[in-house]
Amino acid sequence: MQEFHKLEKEKEALYQEMMSETVQERISAKEEMKVMKTTNEDMEKYITQMGRQLQELGTKAQKALLFPETFGLVSEVLQPPYS
Repeated sequence: MQEFHKLEKEKEALYQEMMSETVQERISAKEEMKVMKTTNEDMEKYITQMGRQLQELGTKAQKALLFPETFGLVSEVLQPPYS
């Protein structure tokens, strides 16, 4: 009979642990979704801004000079006229 009670207590403890982890996973998933939403909004703003900037640039050469700059590369020889 005592063994049965021990097993019952262990079963209850495992169940509580499982429920706790499930709640933590839900919280973690919600936090990750918030971060992803913010990142997506930031990316959308950046893409819109780049689209506007590309529309403002008239020639293909100006656009070609802007492209490496968006990745942090700066040419010491060629400088775009807008900088």
